[in-house]
Amino acid sequence: MISDQEIKRPQEQKLGHLSDVLKLGHRLDWIIASYLGITQLVALCALVALWFIPEELGQKTVVIYLIAHIAFAVFSITAYAHRLVSHKASERISPLLHLVFGYVGQTSAVQGSLASWAGQHRAHHAVDAHQRHDEDPYSAVWFTSGWLNFWWSHMLCYFFCNPHGQTTYASRINVVLRQYPIMTLQHRFYPIFLILIVYLLPFSLGLTISGSWQGGGFLMLMSILATVIVQHITWSVNSFTHLWGQDAARSSAKNNFFWLLPMGEGNHHADHHDAPTDFRNGFGTLGWLLDPTRYVLLFLRAFKLVGPLRRTSLAVELRVITERKIASLKSRFERRRSELWSDYEERLTALKADLCERAKHFDAIKREKKALLARQSEHTREQLIALKAELQYKLELARAELRHSYRQFKLEVQAATRVTSFAL
Repeated sequence: MISDQEIKRPQEQKLGHLSDVLKLGHRLDWIIASYLGITQLVALCALVALWFIPEELGQKTVVIYLIAHIAFAVFSITAYAHRLVSHKASERISPLLHLVFGYVGQTSAVQGSLASWAGQHRAHHAVDAHQRHDEDPYSAVWFTSGWLNFWWSHMLCYFFCNPHGQTTYASRINVVLRQYPIMTLQHRFYPIFLILIVYLLPFSLGLTISGSWQGGGFLMLMSILATVIVQHITWSVNSFTHLWGQDAARSSAKNNFFWLLPMGEGNHHADHHDAPTDFRNGFGTLGWLLDPTRYVLLFLRAFKLVGPLRRTSLAVELRVITERKIASLKSRFERRRSELWSDYEERLTALKADLCERAKHFDAIKREKKALLARQSEHTREQLIALKAELQYKLELARAELRHSYRQFKLEVQAATRVTSFAL
């Protein structure tokens, strides 16, 4: 086994060819490569078979099954495996949710056990800090070729055993299992659960509905098609949204135009990589509009299937938004080759600093109010009413100052934007 110290740091020299990964200790995983290759071909045959749906099964049954399987598996990845487990968007997940979304939904997506998926995804996020792209399971910026980056991050990475599998990944997987011991059986016996849920369950369902072996086999074929569709939907978050988008944040990109299929995850790579524990994938209005998974989490919270959902502090949110605005403006001024940027940069930086300080003050008052409510039994009713009123007044004042400061920043941004609209 190759140790982490012996592995070449790819940020020093990007890889030119796919064969270069073998020099870093990767080896072809014939079992997974064969399984993925065969199921992709079977899925193509299943698409053709859609023209020959058995009468005893019925077109309606097949369509309902495909939609239900795809939607359930995708949401199990986006809401459960990604946000709740990988990033702990909530500290509490009910056992029922683990059984339904974990053992059934996540398995039906056919992307490895929950612990394996979450552990490798955490390793993917760790690259933001240390830039070790050899440790990123699906890095989209590892090769010199854009298309090779795309295919590696989209699919080819799963064909290889990463040398970090027994070190970096294993340690993160063990952490996930310690945090969620209820998922140990799913991790240990994943192939058995896969066979039961992806093959035997749809076969039995088709056999029961149609009363024929042909119907059972056809619905099992549709199950394979559904899993392949789910795989490409979720893999596209690794490839499309990391390679193409707007407002780059660190090594990733935000793509507001590729959001629906991965249920909002296509909108996540700028805001999400800056605030990974936030249950939201994007800040602001577009974040709400382009994130169906957010509504699933709010629905689960409403029925107390998860605990309170985490969201990043307002100070962090505004810092990310303002930094991105400034970076975008700087790029526009550079394209115009304007010498006016230094003046705008100085004013925008000062306004950003003031805004962030006010946001920190606002967050501090909110924490103070939360702490008061947590220990309200220590005060008399009259004291509690007075303290609440005082904190509410401070909160409203801080909110008004924050809005005023943000309005000043937006006006300065608008002025700078108008300047770049002229041919300078």
